[in-house]
Amino acid sequence: SLFTLDTNGTLKTTVIFDYESNASSYSIRVQTKDEYNASFEKKFTVSLTDINELPYNLNSTNSLTLAENQPIGTVIGSLSALDPDANHSLTYFLVSGTGDTDNSLFSLQTNGTLSSRVVFDFENNASTYSIRAEVKDQYDAMTAGVFTISLTDLFEDLDGDGTPDHLDNDIDGDGISNSEEILTGTNPSNPDSDQDGLADKEGNELVTNPVDSETEAEGTSKEAEQDKETSPLARGFWSDLEAISIGYGWYDSKWFGVFHASSTSWIYHLNHGWLYLENKNQNDFWIFDNSLGWIYTNKYIFPYLFIHDSSSWIYDQSSTLKRIFWNYKTSEYFSILKN
Repeated sequence: SLFTLDTNGTLKTTVIFDYESNASSYSIRVQTKDEYNASFEKKFTVSLTDINELPYNLNSTNSLTLAENQPIGTVIGSLSALDPDANHSLTYFLVSGTGDTDNSLFSLQTNGTLSSRVVFDFENNASTYSIRAEVKDQYDAMTAGVFTISLTDLFEDLDGDGTPDHLDNDIDGDGISNSEEILTGTNPSNPDSDQDGLADKEGNELVTNPVDSETEAEGTSKEAEQDKETSPLARGFWSDLEAISIGYGWYDSKWFGVFHASSTSWIYHLNHGWLYLENKNQNDFWIFDNSLGWIYTNKYIFPYLFIHDSSSWIYDQSSTLKRIFWNYKTSEYFSILKN
């Protein structure tokens, strides 16, 4: 019943055979007859041979999800496939083709184990990723598939105020905004950046340097000076700029502009960035600028500046967006980056 035989002697199958699930040999009996009904019969054996077949059902053994902030090499899951052939050996690879957009961010071992190659951040990265994988048997028969990996969010709340860090304007809860801490050089993830026992906000309100545990370099910590009710800025000269406090260590000089004070000779100017100041008296200032070198000015001539190295006068027309000057020696404008 599994075969048919045409009268011309052609033998055909009537079913589809599978080597892995059917018998490997079949017996048939054939009769031949002439026009006078003389006949002869013989038994034949039909043998079923095996061919290599493609692997199939390439799939993941679990949901492919990864929590953010996990180290490189974190195992995400495994891929597996089936092969109809006996004694098969399957290996797995990431391959190019449709759906391979994010292959470079992941690694796939030949045993099907999928892991990360980078550290993912839910707040700054995509939430889903696409990879293309292939399974291959020992005879190079292969099947490919596209998989989606989902990135999950972890609730990060450093200061415990109930607001997740990526939405919190003050991550460390020290009363100073993240943007202001970055601008002034303190750590927005540490309420006491210099570990001196004073919170960054206290250091700013006292006009001490919140990234230096001992502001004046005179041997007494800011915290100890507060205990003694001494001024941790006793040796500073920033007040010669005739500035008024506008909060959090920032000052506004009626002639020099807005800057962040320090007890050292360094200030952070809103237009120019970091500057090193030396004042010979209350009015005259020599300023070291990383781009211009030493320059001279005073409250009566500013914004005119004298550049020592080139012996040239310049006129400051800078803003918070761009540093720009007019050079009287070359009769042209020039701009430089903020220090």
